[in-house]
Amino acid sequence: MAELLYHYGRYLLIASSRIGGLPSNLQGVWNETNNPPWGSDYHLNVNLQMNYWGASGANLVETVEPLVAYVEHLRKPGRLTAAAYHGIVSDAENPENGFVAHTQTTPFGFTGPGWDFEWGWSPAAIPWILENLYDVYLFTLDSIYLQKIYPMLKEATRFFEQALVYQANDGNYYSAPAYSPEHGPITLGNVYEHSLIQQLILNTIAAANILACDQENVPKWQALTKQIRVEEVGADGQVKEWFEETTIGSVEKYQDNHRHVSHLLGLYPMHRIQKTTELATAAKMSLEHRGLGTTGWSMIHRGLMWARLGEGAMVEQIIELFLTQCLNQNLFATHPPFQIDANLGYVALVQEALVQSQIGYLEIFPALPPSWKDGQIKGIRCRGNLKVDLKWEASQLIEIIVTTEKAQKIQLVLPNQMKQTTVLTQGKNDISYLIT
Repeated sequence: MAELLYHYGRYLLIASSRIGGLPSNLQGVWNETNNPPWGSDYHLNVNLQMNYWGASGANLVETVEPLVAYVEHLRKPGRLTAAAYHGIVSDAENPENGFVAHTQTTPFGFTGPGWDFEWGWSPAAIPWILENLYDVYLFTLDSIYLQKIYPMLKEATRFFEQALVYQANDGNYYSAPAYSPEHGPITLGNVYEHSLIQQLILNTIAAANILACDQENVPKWQALTKQIRVEEVGADGQVKEWFEETTIGSVEKYQDNHRHVSHLLGLYPMHRIQKTTELATAAKMSLEHRGLGTTGWSMIHRGLMWARLGEGAMVEQIIELFLTQCLNQNLFATHPPFQIDANLGYVALVQEALVQSQIGYLEIFPALPPSWKDGQIKGIRCRGNLKVDLKWEASQLIEIIVTTEKAQKIQLVLPNQMKQTTVLTQGKNDISYLIT
């Protein structure tokens, strides 16, 4: 069943995100009513992002093209929203002065914050979806693709250069008002928004350096990243969700076991929090406190975070809960009501359990579920434009083949049998280990 659901998720993404069409929305393309939940729209506070988390690893990069076109399409109406809500105006003299969108967006250009602040306000939505797009570059190393998305990165960074509020008492910049999806108080900044905004600027800097452009802007962007508060450890040893937070539950309107875990985005989908650090220990504590029982997409998101922490047993537990509690008879995931995001996010979860490549090397079986004792997978794509085939028996790796497009150094972290190894590749189909 776990294998079937992986193939099913790949099929669902292929079927709902075709070149030349719209990206996959809340229901994919399987909405059955004229009055669908949330208008069958494009939610940017986790749902649209989750739809595409597995695309690159599943070697389905072409399915991302509709998403790139959609985000590009939001720029023009997003400038109107930037002007209306933040006073940031694009004009003839400065036509790309900053764009913004919030939780709910549509193909018709809706980028405003919606009709209820407590779910609709989310100016970090664009930095989050741009994290998706930048990560595709890390998988493909396609400079033409990077040139295509760079104007979006730059303009979103330009928006936050102007929208952040400076506080003289500590010399930092804050997003204000800030709201952590979808609970808690309205605050001066929070970890959710700040981590995404800082990462956006860091990605923009990296892209500018790769493309050798806008070098005059890089120093000021670098300085700004150092004046944005991000992840901090609280009094209970947790990752704080709000800067005012001391112990867990100490802030107004905090909801225990809430479905969103947006303050841990540095763990997944970003890779700011690495599993051997103090922040990783704090993230584990926060996840343990949040629990497992939740809606389908939230369960998958937590599974991805546990995979980044190297906890294969927790990944297995979450997958078992998902298979037994969150699926309809046709294998569509429940929210409830039906949303496609958990089905597509499951693809990413399987891949994260088998191989990770987010911090500069290939780690094989970082979070292999204990019951997945025998198996194989071919063509899984990794960052650095690599493709990997794996075969294992009795939970032991017996074969790995890494395919590269050009000669490069690859660091492999293999389970049990080998320590970290650096291999100089010679071209295509050049690394093949039979482990005995």
